[in-house]
Amino acid sequence: MSFFKRRLPLLIVLFTGIVMMISYYVPHKPFSQFWDGANKWYMLIAGFTMVLGVVSLVRNHYRKIRQGKQGFGYSIVMFIAMIVTAVFGVIPHSESSPIWGNRSGSVFMWIFDYINTAAAGTVYSLLAFYIASAAYRAFRVRTLDATIMLITALIVMIGRVPYGEMFSDFLTNSIGKGLVFLRLDNLTSFFLNYPVVATRRAITLGLGLATISTSLRVILGIEKTYMGGD
Repeated sequence: MSFFKRRLPLLIVLFTGIVMMISYYVPHKPFSQFWDGANKWYMLIAGFTMVLGVVSLVRNHYRKIRQGKQGFGYSIVMFIAMIVTAVFGVIPHSESSPIWGNRSGSVFMWIFDYINTAAAGTVYSLLAFYIASAAYRAFRVRTLDATIMLITALIVMIGRVPYGEMFSDFLTNSIGKGLVFLRLDNLTSFFLNYPVVATRRAITLGLGLATISTSLRVILGIEKTYMGGD
């Protein structure tokens, strides 16, 4: 029994991982066929995970409504919105009944354009206050690194708005052409094109190495948390 619970899943993961790596670098038969089949299986599994997510969402909100927990009214609104959106989106569109389906002018698209988009915009606008408070805590000048980050952030933020361009024009036109290197728009472009790009590439390389190491740990059977163990 331990073989089917422990050994067999590890062997399947080992075989699948090695074949998928070979298929990526050798796009020829029979590896190309295995790659295409694996992508189809991935789409099927993704569909089942969506069903699992919907079931989990319904169970949690139904439990909240049944127990009368605080905020259960929002759960009722969620159920109504989900049912209405699913019904109007699943029924096919037809010329005689243009309100169905997901084409322009249907109830589904009206909900998406005037309810979902507006709600998403509201949430993003509220995030601005959290970002401002986080930036205040991060940019408090206590160390040399925080000072450099604060100065750089101020230059980039001011240089991306019209007032920064007006200030740069004042420096170069009213004071002297020799101050062209202090133009905030030029400094902003320099920071965005060189230090930011270099840092982003370093982070991307780090993420790639972390992905490779994690994948090797899973393929070699070192990482077993996906099997439900410690």
